[in-house]
Amino acid sequence: MYSFVTTQRLRTKSVKSDIEAGEEFLKEGVEDDLEHGRYEDKITWTDDLTDEEKKEQLVDGNLLGIHHQHLVRGIFGFIGLSDLSAVMLRNTTSREFVVSDAPVIHDNIRFKQVWGPGTIGLANRGLQIFCPIGPHRVLLLYDPAVYRFDCNSKQQVVLEETEVVNEVNLLQFHNADSIIMFNSCSEEYVSGLLDRMGEARRRDKRTEELETEKDLSFETEYAPHQQAPGISPDLPSCTVYSETGFETQRGSCRVEEHTRLVHSIFQEAVFSDVSVIYAIRFLCDLLDLDGCDRVLRSDQDS
Repeated sequence: MYSFVTTQRLRTKSVKSDIEAGEEFLKEGVEDDLEHGRYEDKITWTDDLTDEEKKEQLVDGNLLGIHHQHLVRGIFGFIGLSDLSAVMLRNTTSREFVVSDAPVIHDNIRFKQVWGPGTIGLANRGLQIFCPIGPHRVLLLYDPAVYRFDCNSKQQVVLEETEVVNEVNLLQFHNADSIIMFNSCSEEYVSGLLDRMGEARRRDKRTEELETEKDLSFETEYAPHQQAPGISPDLPSCTVYSETGFETQRGSCRVEEHTRLVHSIFQEAVFSDVSVIYAIRFLCDLLDLDGCDRVLRSDQDS
């Protein structure tokens, strides 16, 4: 589940758009490399390709490599989240949970008001992650150094107030790229949530100064796709430890271990697509999953 959470964070439409937005910069770099013969001792072109076709293949390969790296980072994301605790939000109201095309929500109730909407990094102190499981259940991962939940014997926090369920649902409107899905909710109910979307959906813009290779600088304005929502659900049975200070990296977070593992897999695999296979095999070994190698061999043969 933790691997799904981190993989999903890196595979949303917004993230993919950010990757594709760098295509023009890659083209310029590849074009310069080709002109100066930097690939001559590294690539043997087997087809009679024009320079333009070579450039397109190199750019496509670089973009695909970024996607592969995100996949591997996501697969092993559970390492960086292993210090988080978990509780199930159990919805007992007549309203169901809805879900979006970017369903995993990152929030930071404790620190976002002071430190801003960017405090939802996977290593940030105070992180909360909402992961929908079904119409009546949402898995909540949280930083136990900042929050405490009084749960029942099934490790559940029971939601009995309709407004709390509405607030959890509004998180999906904050994160959605373009789609909201629901099971048996009325369209009237979902339309009502849509009318309230402005309460939760945050797209604050940021100005950043960039420098060119010719030592020129310019400012650009953009809205980061990873931002904490404008509201946070008023969850019952939750205690917030106000004395805990903010840290960009939790002391118990194993982010360096995660980074080293991803780097070592890419070094060993050499090719980015092979690194994904290596990562899956390594994960199967960690989880001791029978039949994993057989499935991977079948995929390779096909």
